[in-house]
Formats: sequence, C-alpha cells, structure tokens
Amino acid sequence: MPLPDKPLFTVKETAEYLGIPQAQVYQLCRSLVWPRLASVRLGRRIYIPRQAIERWLEEVANQNAQGANLGVRYGRSALER
Repeated sequence: MPLPDKPLFTVKETAEYLGIPQAQVYQLCRSLVWPRLASVRLGRRIYIPRQAIERWLEEVANQNAQGANLGVRYGRSALER
C-alpha cells in the first residue's frame, strides 16, 4: 500500500499505515535510540513527516536484511520498548 501523497501525517494515520498501535508510534517518536521515528510538534499535536516514515521503513528493512535481531529480546520485541 503506497503512502498517501501529503507532507505530514497524524499519529493515527501513521499507526494505521504501519499497522502498529498509536501508543507504539508515540514511543517511536519519543525514543532517543534506534529505531526512532522523526516527528514534528505543532502546538499539542504530533505530526510525522512523509520522508521520516519512508526513511524509518528503509532503515528497519535494511537492519532486517543485514540480519539484525529485531525480534525477541528478554521476551519483548525491539519495537515494543
């Protein structure tokens, strides 16, 4: 499914596109370590730039292709932290 042609996405739109819970998108935006999802705060709202979503997907895909373990570590996946 291609990413809609617009510059900024809400947390809800990003979560729906990535197929993850909104809470996980908030965690990825707050994270100080990889896999961080770049975001922009406008007032009280958080928006994720289209390029940030595309870059994040590429980085995750590259890490998986290189054999990095994004799977289970201490019983939780890397994306659940």
